[in-house]
Amino acid sequence: MTSRLFISLEIPEYIQEEIIKLRQEIYGVGAERIRWEEKEKLHLTLKFLGEIDSTLESQICSALHTVSSKYQSLHLEFSKFGLFLRSGIPSILWVGIKNNDLLLKLQRDIDNQLSRLNIKKDKRKFSAHITILRLKGKENMEQINNFMDYSLENYNFTASKITLMKSQLLQKGSVYTALKSFYIR
Repeated sequence: MTSRLFISLEIPEYIQEEIIKLRQEIYGVGAERIRWEEKEKLHLTLKFLGEIDSTLESQICSALHTVSSKYQSLHLEFSKFGLFLRSGIPSILWVGIKNNDLLLKLQRDIDNQLSRLNIKKDKRKFSAHITILRLKGKENMEQINNFMDYSLENYNFTASKITLMKSQLLQKGSVYTALKSFYIR
């Protein structure tokens, strides 16, 4: 049996709430009609694993324990809002995280540890971000563009928990379940 898995860096609740407040404020009128990512889904993905045989879960957890024991809490800052495009069409609105050497090292260490389990290394360059909206085409793009002009100075936080997550794709959207967490001090 397989599960769709990813590894997340958890975002503190007060930052999740700040993101919700910001997106309502920036989008403006009609924000309540948009299907934003739910608060509990706001996280930073360190590595998407894809469909993984459930027999590997304990080995993945062991690798994450090894990596997490080498790190201290990460002090992170927002950089800017941005859009990912799919076939030239905006598909994801995100808030970026400023370049952080320790975060990049953590992500590479996870990638290297998991490659020992025959989990492929990421080919794309790591882009630290938090997805806040998956665009469906019903959004007002002028209001979405307001995010691109917004200054995110002075938004910083400390992250100290890595979690192995399961993602189930359902008709109403994905549902995330935390399988095991690892604290970095």
